[in-house]
Amino acid sequence: MQKLILMLFFLIVFFSRNVLAQTCSTPPDCNALGYTKTAEECSGEDMVLCPSNQKQAFCAKNGSNVSSEVLPGMIVYADGTVSNEIFDGKTPAGVVAFAKRGLRFMAALEETRKAWGPSGDVPCLPNLDTSDGYRDLFGLINTRCIMEQAEDYPAAQYCHDYQPVAEGNYSNGWFLPATGEWKYLQYTVWEVNNTLQKLGKTPFQDQLYFSSTESNAYEGAVQEIMPLQNSTMTTSPDNKLATINVRCFHTF
Repeated sequence: MQKLILMLFFLIVFFSRNVLAQTCSTPPDCNALGYTKTAEECSGEDMVLCPSNQKQAFCAKNGSNVSSEVLPGMIVYADGTVSNEIFDGKTPAGVVAFAKRGLRFMAALEETRKAWGPSGDVPCLPNLDTSDGYRDLFGLINTRCIMEQAEDYPAAQYCHDYQPVAEGNYSNGWFLPATGEWKYLQYTVWEVNNTLQKLGKTPFQDQLYFSSTESNAYEGAVQEIMPLQNSTMTTSPDNKLATINVRCFHTF
């Protein structure tokens, strides 16, 4: 079991886009990420070793903190582990929103309300009719594209700057999800909301949320969420100047 946990942990760490983007940065502090024990103190229990200091570890009673199967509603911790349980000393970074067919992303623990941005076409974004919104699965690319523009785009800026942890995994790389990524949430929002509430965080509301998909020069695509079991979601255009809910996503 211990070998399986360690193998899973290092696969997550080494193949995470976020970690690859930070290879030149200062290694994260092990204590801050929850590795507060030594390997000796974890004797008899499954454990995960800190990647930047193999002498520090996180003890996992009965191996329950790491799952070999990632499912919607599970907690993604800042150390890269994934669990159904809440652990003292470990920092949650997000909640698994979708994990299937090689596509995995999590939703942020918080949300805000922002405008999409000024009127006018964003040259690097295609204008998509809302009926084709499911095709847009490129929220990260969209967000980077929007951030290259000279004008101020509050919704994308918020996700670009979002930082649930000070350093290490998931301290950057968050994005304003595209309409296609929002669509996947319709199958999992019930599980995601249950976990958000368990963590004492704001669940998804029965309201509109901005996406990074552009409908036209004057409207961004919004997602109407009904956070019910087996819910459906409706995509529609809305004024870019309107103040609407924003929740960021991150791949992992």
